[in-house]
Amino acid sequence: MGGRGQRLPNYRNAIIKRNKLKNYLLNPSKSPKAAFFHRIGYNMKNFRRFEKDIRKGLKDNPAEVVIKNRYGHEVKAYSVKMSLGINKKAVVVTGWEMENKKPRLITAYPDKR
Repeated sequence: MGGRGQRLPNYRNAIIKRNKLKNYLLNPSKSPKAAFFHRIGYNMKNFRRFEKDIRKGLKDNPAEVVIKNRYGHEVKAYSVKMSLGINKKAVVVTGWEMENKKPRLITAYPDKR
């Protein structure tokens, strides 16, 4: 992780919605990804720590531009890989789209590499 690449544009004002973290990514009844995040130390009770760690990862890691074609038009999105975890570290890919010139978290998942 880390490096000399460009950071996510306007990363300091990133939108990370509580519902995305607590009620989806960390909720085992809603997301199969929750088991992975639980293994590295995050759960529904410490979702604020998860958010804090993601924000630090945005500061410390470069963003990669991803252009994808959705419903016939291009959408500019970004991915940022970062090392996350409390009791065990793992590389996590976070996905972002721009919303009113602010990046908004759309997903997070374990890096397959």
